[in-house]
Amino acid sequence: MVRYLKRLEEWMPNELKEVKKDRVFAPIFKLFENGLGYSARVIHSFLCRELVTYKMHELWFVFARRPLRFSLMEFHAVTGLQCDASLSLKEPVDWEDDGGFWSLVIKTNKRISMLELWKKHRKAVKKWSNADRIRLLYLCIIVCMVCARDQKANIPIKYIKLVMDLEKVRKYPWRVASFDLLCEPIGKTRDNLKEKTTSYVLDGF
Repeated sequence: MVRYLKRLEEWMPNELKEVKKDRVFAPIFKLFENGLGYSARVIHSFLCRELVTYKMHELWFVFARRPLRFSLMEFHAVTGLQCDASLSLKEPVDWEDDGGFWSLVIKTNKRISMLELWKKHRKAVKKWSNADRIRLLYLCIIVCMVCARDQKANIPIKYIKLVMDLEKVRKYPWRVASFDLLCEPIGKTRDNLKEKTTSYVLDGF
């Protein structure tokens, strides 16, 4: 994730300074600025000792012979992501084709990746309005950091619609969304673990 931040600093330094002040994602930037890391060995030991639970938004593991909970509360303690009331994402109005952010989305048939934006549209983005560049920054943070999606994967259209209204971005329940996106691959990885498993990919924040 550090390389994404460096890329954004190179691409849109002034807009990034503005977005960093937003209380919603400010804790995310602090994680990287403070160099917070993690132990792959400890995470692996958690996955190998998961306890069965049927509670929503909770995972339980055995750690030092004691049950250890990982829920929205602990996720918030680490990430600082808020959890406001759920927000319904309605179809956006037809924004004007002004050669900016929304125009690019329409022209690419709503199928575009972060890597494609960086490689093919980097210079064009610098000609956009300040508002559109800020929308793109929020999208980068949401997709690459909060949701931890691969930069080659197509950006979900629901997030593209969401950043067209930054007030909705600030009200969106990011803690729940990000936590759920992490729990899904944890379940899949745990089910595929075998005694001789030496390496695997675990997606999520």
